[in-house]
Amino acid sequence: VVGEGEETKNKLSTSASTTPSAAQRSMESGDSNDTSLRVALANALYRRGVRREPVRVVFCLTLGGSRASVERDVLPWILYHTELGVWNFFILYDGKDADALRLLRSLHNVFVRALHKDVAEDIADEPKMRERYTSWAERHWQWGHRPGNYALMVKQTFNQNEAILWAKVGHADWIMHIDPDEFVLPLYQGDGSGDDLSFARYLHKQPSHVSSLRIFNAEAQPEHAYVKNRLEEVTLFKMNKALMHFDAYAMRTKVRLGGNRAYMILYANGKSVARANATNLRSLGPHFWRGDGSPNAPWTDTLADDATILHYAYTRVEDVASKAGTSCPGDEYREAALRGNRTKLKECFVIDFDLDAFQVASTGDSVAIRKFFEESMVLQEGARVRCRRSETDATMGWCEIRDVRSLIADAMRIGLLRREHAVQAISRSHARLVRAVEHLSK
Repeated sequence: VVGEGEETKNKLSTSASTTPSAAQRSMESGDSNDTSLRVALANALYRRGVRREPVRVVFCLTLGGSRASVERDVLPWILYHTELGVWNFFILYDGKDADALRLLRSLHNVFVRALHKDVAEDIADEPKMRERYTSWAERHWQWGHRPGNYALMVKQTFNQNEAILWAKVGHADWIMHIDPDEFVLPLYQGDGSGDDLSFARYLHKQPSHVSSLRIFNAEAQPEHAYVKNRLEEVTLFKMNKALMHFDAYAMRTKVRLGGNRAYMILYANGKSVARANATNLRSLGPHFWRGDGSPNAPWTDTLADDATILHYAYTRVEDVASKAGTSCPGDEYREAALRGNRTKLKECFVIDFDLDAFQVASTGDSVAIRKFFEESMVLQEGARVRCRRSETDATMGWCEIRDVRSLIADAMRIGLLRREHAVQAISRSHARLVRAVEHLSK
């Protein structure tokens, strides 16, 4: 399936749709009426979930961004998880767009607090919350005085521990820290009643001794370089090594694109959902939780083999620039990137791929950014991978993928890749509902 050193034209994989659907047109339009209808849909799904779901699930997250990014990425994410029975979203807003904050607060199942003052009129205990955050950052000196990813982790863990208190007061059953590019997919097979894809019902089925459930992540694999709506156009995922058979594990380096150092470019340790009523529950970093057990009920971490987190990281070429723009602030780091000073950039970044993306984005060269994205992220005809030059020559060279559809089929057969359509299907169903209501209103 690969041949070395031959020029091939990059063609769009026919397995990925290039025709804009209703959901895609809806998300790209950005009109206020469309957004209002989506907010109304989210509120209706929340009311339905309150009536029918057996447990209360709280998601907490930290996010920034403009109203446009909330409309494009966060609102569909909230809609999806509300559909799956998530009860409430506890958000620390680290942006400065008053319109984005107002949009989030218009959702009935969202409780959002602004980390920065003067974004909007303060509510509840926001001034005291900011004082608690300052104290928290000072205590976490190993992260608190470093920028970029480290500063973000301080905010995330602060919000996690704030969310614990809020969840306990609200008598929530489960709590999870998750980002808006991560979509939980329970694989629980129910009784055929139509509720099989409920995350709340999935958690309700967990044995009583389970204190924390660790769900491994799968990483989105774009199949062309012009993705606009990631939920619509990206359905292929790189499976986590923890869920692979040996044959797949041994083959994962064969489709490691470009100069990537690892098969999964970001994290691979999954994330945990914990019982909110656990004694002395606390964050153990952004991914995990810890509580105090008792002699009769010790704290028990369990691994989930029937659920996954679909991680849509770097699925669009603009993600390279947008993530870089918020990852490492200050001219000194941009200058370090242009000089190739990776030691300086390590002050900001935990993961090498984020650092690589920042270096490319700092040039401001759109051609270089697209080239980096295609070479590092896109599994398409002509994509380059590292390989042996021949069966008798162990020297590593470059090969170009031929017949990418057959390669994907083989990788799916052994469990290296997986095709998932659940998020796409739910996104489309929401778009159809919105369009139907819009049509009736006219």
